[in-house]
Amino acid sequence: MLQSTDHDIVLAHLENVVGVLEAALDEVRALASDIVKERRSVSTQGKQCEPENALKLLRDTTSSITRIGTKIQCGFSRAIAGICEQSNEYTEICRLPYDLISDILTKYIPDHPEKVHSMSRRPRWICLSEVCRKWNWVLKEASKPWTFINLAWPTKVIEYHALLSKKSPLHIAWGLSGDVSSPESDRTDWLLCHKDTIKDLELGVEWYMAGDRTKLLFLDLLASYFIASPAKLKSLELFLPLFGMTRLHEEISVLLPPLSTLDLEHLRLNNCWPKGTLPSSLRTLEVISMSSSVVTVRNIHQILSECSLLETCSLDIDCGSMDLFTMSTASLPNSSLSLPRLCSLELGKLSQTELEWLSARVHLEDVPELRISIIVSPPLKPPFKLPVQFHHHATRSEWLEVGKQDIDYCSPNFFRHKFDISQYPQTSMDLPLLTLDFQLFTLVQQLVLKSYTSARWALWSSAFCSFSNLKDLHIRGSQTEVSALLIPLGREIPFICPKLRVLSLEDDGEWKWTMSKTDALFQSKKRVANDRLETLLKVRAEQGNSLQKLILSADNWWSDDPERWGALVDGVEKRAANNASRSPW
Repeated sequence: MLQSTDHDIVLAHLENVVGVLEAALDEVRALASDIVKERRSVSTQGKQCEPENALKLLRDTTSSITRIGTKIQCGFSRAIAGICEQSNEYTEICRLPYDLISDILTKYIPDHPEKVHSMSRRPRWICLSEVCRKWNWVLKEASKPWTFINLAWPTKVIEYHALLSKKSPLHIAWGLSGDVSSPESDRTDWLLCHKDTIKDLELGVEWYMAGDRTKLLFLDLLASYFIASPAKLKSLELFLPLFGMTRLHEEISVLLPPLSTLDLEHLRLNNCWPKGTLPSSLRTLEVISMSSSVVTVRNIHQILSECSLLETCSLDIDCGSMDLFTMSTASLPNSSLSLPRLCSLELGKLSQTELEWLSARVHLEDVPELRISIIVSPPLKPPFKLPVQFHHHATRSEWLEVGKQDIDYCSPNFFRHKFDISQYPQTSMDLPLLTLDFQLFTLVQQLVLKSYTSARWALWSSAFCSFSNLKDLHIRGSQTEVSALLIPLGREIPFICPKLRVLSLEDDGEWKWTMSKTDALFQSKKRVANDRLETLLKVRAEQGNSLQKLILSADNWWSDDPERWGALVDGVEKRAANNASRSPW
């Protein structure tokens, strides 16, 4: 309901508009009067106006009219803004208590600062302060929005954020793009001056500044900051590019000052590694390195044994040389290490020898969420086999996903282990890098074949005999090859996979490289594929063991005629191509 104060506010703004218009009208009249006087002066002297004088007159008049129009526009804008601001008082969010509005707005702001490469632009939440004056006031009173500071910003902006943060713990990011010793020296001083209020620190060097001088300046900055003992620093992220190449074409990573004196909980390192040990207080650790010489299996063992509070750990190392396969195990303990707090662990890339050595000394199999990248070098090395330490959870798995060179399984007690296998050095040969003992997975109820090819037909047609408890099967591959795998599934009693209830077929389109839909071979293979699926469904239906659901990806052979399959299964479902690669259950 409109109140009397609303009338007063509207009238006040309208009166201001009237005042602006009257003042503008007076200015226009005065301008016209001056021009009339000048015309009379020229006429009295009987002379024509000089070109330069005429130009000046016209340009000055234009400027005067523009200035008057700007004043009018500003007057109207102020009135509109004032009336709109008053109207906001009747919106639902403005009826909420001030503290609740503050909580809602600050929830939009992330708990962690944006990355170095994206924080140079204006923070995304700034748009909230531009909605209305009240929201602007609310955000200025809240300290959280202003605790995120990028030292690449102008000095005034940095100081403004620091002032409005009200000495709350700061989240600082800085991507060095110049000489730390000259134009940016004040940023270094600022960083050291505010060390007692910085909670999260993200430092990096832009890739185009990857020179020896920049590296030394960066290390000097870190050394000065760590010596200052930043007691409140809990999260540290250091991002460095690659500083040159060795004669063996192996990238050089940076050795950092010691971190052991810091009370860190979260640490992320990119292409760098500290001297000495890591802080024992770490909860999360992420290391990304382009050099295999930076983090070795010895470092991995050291990290897991010394950082007993770790909950999440990711060590991503790219193999840079064959030195990865020649591992030294001297002076390392043989006793097994338990990791009761560790919930998630990612390791790679390790050779199978390194994995076996590490899993013999660390209970990796007891980590609930585990992902390991393995490197093999066929034909000199045999394909990867699941180490015996992992058989315990594998035999209890009810979900299994197998790709061309990876395996992913999950047990009912939420232990999920994934192994990715790659080849080094790369060859053009399509060699098997993974061998599995399917007798370990007899309890599997859901099976996903991510990239089936005809080269694996013998393997899988035999392996299906091990899956006596299988209920859901998803096969992805070229439809010209997938159809052959339907033959063993359509055999009469005793059925292979007797408990199978859901079958999902997905075409990956690889056949398009060798044929088109108009080819006679394509049409022939399509008829054969349809007959094979029909045989499978009929045999099971006639024996009282029909499927409950058939899931087909869009635009494959079998999805062209869903009515044909509807009489043989309880339900047929077609899935869009962009969703087909996901597991159907």
